[in-house]
Amino acid sequence: MSAKRRFGAVALVVAGMCVIPVTTLHARAAATTTQLSLTERTVSIVGPADEWVGGGILHVRGRTDVNSVSGDLQGTLTAELDLDVNLASGDGDFHGQFTLATEQATWTGSARGVLQAWEASGTYAGRAGDGSEIFGSFYQTSATTFTDHAEILAP
Repeated sequence: MSAKRRFGAVALVVAGMCVIPVTTLHARAAATTTQLSLTERTVSIVGPADEWVGGGILHVRGRTDVNSVSGDLQGTLTAELDLDVNLASGDGDFHGQFTLATEQATWTGSARGVLQAWEASGTYAGRAGDGSEIFGSFYQTSATTFTDHAEILAP
């Protein structure tokens, strides 16, 4: 979505003589929102495609996490992640792409977050083929469980 559409500022030039401001609706203003509470549980971790240690930092590229999703949505979340973690402290960051497949829709998008003492938290945003969008945050509650709070914006 362009910055002009997102923030709603557009100007039209009429006959080259004056500028008339025209506002557009912000995408969220016209959308129907649904609040969600979700639980993710790790089913499998595949990979990584590449892994190395340099300067006390573990670098992981192309790790695939597959999680079952329950709560307000039922489905599977698959994420391909790159991460960098300080081996001494367990602190670091990660980012990657995800697909959340449910009966309602399949959203694809990006995720990013941090590790603090080996526990993850972060945010994600994605879009489905039906035009809906999902925005969420998550935090780790055990070695294999995450709690998500999300919002679906339906067009």
